[in-house]
Amino acid sequence: CVVGFVAGELADQVGAMDPNEAISRFVSQLDVIYGTMENPKPASSKLFQGRVFNWANEKFARGSYTYPCFGVEAEDREALAAPVADTVFFAGEATNADINPCMQGALATGKRVAEEVIRSLDCGVEVVSKL
Repeated sequence: CVVGFVAGELADQVGAMDPNEAISRFVSQLDVIYGTMENPKPASSKLFQGRVFNWANEKFARGSYTYPCFGVEAEDREALAAPVADTVFFAGEATNADINPCMQGALATGKRVAEEVIRSLDCGVEVVSKL
């Protein structure tokens, strides 16, 4: 499994391409990097399946994700994750100080928020997760 990401103007260009063309270009770059005289197209010859996913077209993500930048501390993410009056709760990869930015971070925060909500209701239920 190989995953590639593009951002900025290049992401707009790739998003406008036919998906098969984008996959072909991506795999061709791998061929250039890893090709040898004996096997000039190692990626192309082994490609089983390709998929292009344009996060900019996702209704709620809109192509965005958080990333650590200069001056940001783990406490900033913890502050972002803090519930408001045990009534409003926040989840998502941006609220995870340990695993960021990734889907695993988002999943972990969903479990955290579920536990926070149940504790706020004081109903004695334990959250059991297979994550």
